Amino acid sequence: MNYLKIYNKIIEKAKFENRLKYKDIYYEKHHIIPKCLGGSNEKGNLVLLTAKEHFICHKLLIKIYPSNKGLSFAYYAMVYFPSKYRKDVLKISSRDYMLAKELFAKVQSSRTVWNKGRKGFYKCSKETREKLSILSSGKNNGMHNKTHSDKTKAKISIANSGENNGMRKAVKKDPSFIKGENNHASKSYKIITPENEIIIITGLREFCKKNNLHHSNMVKVANKKQKEHKGYKCERI
Repeated sequence: MNYLKIYNKIIEKAKFENRLKYKDIYYEKHHIIPKCLGGSNEKGNLVLLTAKEHFICHKLLIKIYPSNKGLSFAYYAMVYFPSKYRKDVLKISSRDYMLAKELFAKVQSSRTVWNKGRKGFYKCSKETREKLSILSSGKNNGMHNKTHSDKTKAKISIANSGENNGMRKAVKKDPSFIKGENNHASKSYKIITPENEIIIITGLREFCKKNNLHHSNMVKVANKKQKEHKGYKCERI
């Protein structure tokens, strides 16, 4: 079957009728030479087609150019995402659905995946990191040699504190957020006080608050990066 001949006949018929858009007549604009094949938006490359003609033309185009990704995707979009009017006028067959799906799958499988074979997050090269550093440092930095006024600092402080803090709201709303020993996710520690008393606790942060200790320093002691903190020793159990 000569698909190109059928396609040209539909286009010639539409051009010969010198069609115009009216309220009572529904037409769809079609690129005679598709844009993915080098076609333009010039008037000579545009023609008004009925919804049925437009669908048939795109079906013919994928027969004429079976390996063109742009035409395959256009046909897939017409089948799976039809306009409201086209949905009422056209009855798309199961064969059309199957063909569109197969074409789309073919297009997707041929795409180059940028992170194929990589594990975890994409890491910038040393050269790229140096370029990014230069772009955001010194005179290139928008805040270079500038400081926020006291008024601006006060506004930022208000915006990020108390009820305005988004994380505080999230914690309050979440009934599963329980502090200290009642939290099933809290870790257990063995604490040795300055009086050499051994205590087993769950929830190091709460213990630090009650005993006026710095949580970060106690974590360092638990991780053996620091011997003790204010006479307290601890280890994870």
